[in-house]
Amino acid sequence: MQHLIKSALAAATLTLALASCGAATVKTPDAQPQASEAQGQTAGAAEAGAAPAAGRLQAAALAGDGPNIRVRVVIDRVVGFDTEDITGADEFYMGGDLVVSKPDGSKKNVPFLVAPPFDINDPKGGESHDISWTVLDEVVPPESDIVGQLVAYDEDAGKDWATVGPKFMDAAKATGDVLIQTGNAKAAIAAGALNAGMKVLDAAMSADKDDVLGLFGFEGTTFRYDSPGAIYRSKRIYKTSTWGWSTWNYYVYYHMEAERTYSAPTL
Repeated sequence: MQHLIKSALAAATLTLALASCGAATVKTPDAQPQASEAQGQTAGAAEAGAAPAAGRLQAAALAGDGPNIRVRVVIDRVVGFDTEDITGADEFYMGGDLVVSKPDGSKKNVPFLVAPPFDINDPKGGESHDISWTVLDEVVPPESDIVGQLVAYDEDAGKDWATVGPKFMDAAKATGDVLIQTGNAKAAIAAGALNAGMKVLDAAMSADKDDVLGLFGFEGTTFRYDSPGAIYRSKRIYKTSTWGWSTWNYYVYYHMEAERTYSAPTL
């Protein structure tokens, strides 16, 4: 029976479907359960009788105590080919909000802030900054999905990030939670939460406002129970001008991971 369960687990893979632009690179991590977990499943099978292994796994997943999915969203790096500041480096930072929707219809919003800013210039060939900033790391049931919004800035007005950062997070979380309770759509929740955070940033600025470089969405992504892996994506943030004034050209690289786990959901 233990052999049947291992075979069933190996055959059941998670699919990470991301409707987005650009090429995707898929990695397939080992999704086998620990030996003690497999032994526990075998003992349960002996007590339960003759139920097929795959059926037991599916029933356990539906009951909330079987295989779930650990989801991670990571902003990997930013590459600048042209800066908004025509005299030198931009001081680049980002904020955003993700909305996780579970199969039972419940939703959670998760704001994030990639700050304080870092200097990025535009030498020939571009300048790359590795970030490796995890904006989501949670365990969710299969068939959960995520949407989100991200905004990028060039900082012109210095801020006390030790104060501004928590205020941004609190405002985005509180607004997103209210929008969830009032039954708004997922994309509207993410946009509203981020807008609340942006108002905090505006209030922290002097007359010299920070320049908004771009605003984009993380397309809806569903985490299924049939193919574990990671998909890597990029978004371009740019502006061109017919008058030859300030232009900029950035690429933000990020990836989403999904790995089967026997841990309980954390959201």
